[in-house]
Amino acid sequence: MGTVEDITDRKHLEQSLKEAEALFRHAFNDVPIGMTLVSATGQFIKANPYFCRLVGYTEAELTTRTFQSITHPDDLEEDLAGFEKLLTRQVPSSQLQKRYFDKQGNVVPIVINAAPVFDEKNQFLYCVGYIQDIRD
Repeated sequence: MGTVEDITDRKHLEQSLKEAEALFRHAFNDVPIGMTLVSATGQFIKANPYFCRLVGYTEAELTTRTFQSITHPDDLEEDLAGFEKLLTRQVPSSQLQKRYFDKQGNVVPIVINAAPVFDEKNQFLYCVGYIQDIRD
C-alpha cells in the first residue's frame, strides 16, 4: 500500500520563489543605475551590468576586488567611516558623493546610496549599493 502526498502547496511555493527570483534578476540587471552587493570587508559579491559598464570591469573581475581598491584615495576615509556605521547599525542607510577609478584609471564621480542587509539573527549578510553616475 502506498501513500499519497498533496504537493500542491509545495508547487505553489516553488512557483512563487521562481517568480520572486525572476523579479529580482530583472530589477538588478535591467535598471539604469549601478547596483552592487559587497561583503563586510568591502569585497564585491555581485555587480549589475550598468555598474560594470560604469567602471569598465566585468563582474568576474569586480568579485576579485574591493570597493576600497577602486575608490579615490581622497574619498576613502569618509567612505570607510560611513561603511563602518552601516555594519554596526549606527545608521540604517547612507548617501555619499565620491569618486571611483575605472579600469583605465579615469576618475568617475558618483553618488552612492547604501544599506546593509542582516539575517533573522542580526548577522550582517551584505551591503547593497545603488550607484548613480554624476558626470556631466
